[in-house]
Amino acid sequence: MKLYLVRHGEAYSNEERFERPLNPRGQNEVLQIANFLKNDHCMVDKIYHSEKLRAIETAEIIANTLDLTNKLQMLPSLDPDEDVYKLIGDIHEFTQNILMVGHLPNLALLASFMINGNITTPSLSFLTATTACFELDNSAWKLKWSIDPQSLRKSVK
Repeated sequence: MKLYLVRHGEAYSNEERFERPLNPRGQNEVLQIANFLKNDHCMVDKIYHSEKLRAIETAEIIANTLDLTNKLQMLPSLDPDEDVYKLIGDIHEFTQNILMVGHLPNLALLASFMINGNITTPSLSFLTATTACFELDNSAWKLKWSIDPQSLRKSVK
């Protein structure tokens, strides 16, 4: 089983916190990541997102690129104000390849938990649209890779 953690793309900052849509740069960042996932033959059974507009838009861009528009679902524990332990509990219920679109600090805390077994030591930097792929191996999560749009742009040049 694989778990992909994706931070939402860059959003407008002058809007209300709840309804901040992606700005053009954020849309482009997410499209770059989505195309990377498609070219990497990312196999996802379900895409979960928070209720925040920027996460919904990020999930929709990825779903459209991967032809998974009927696999989108809101997951309350992805809300940035939720206790990260609810999110940790949710991942233990998954049995399929999952992509989760969320926010800081919870994505970084979840990644730390998966890598170190605790949430006190940040292990990954989650710039906007950063994506990390974890694989469940003998009941332990292993980080397979992590990529952000800036690194993708550098690798194309």
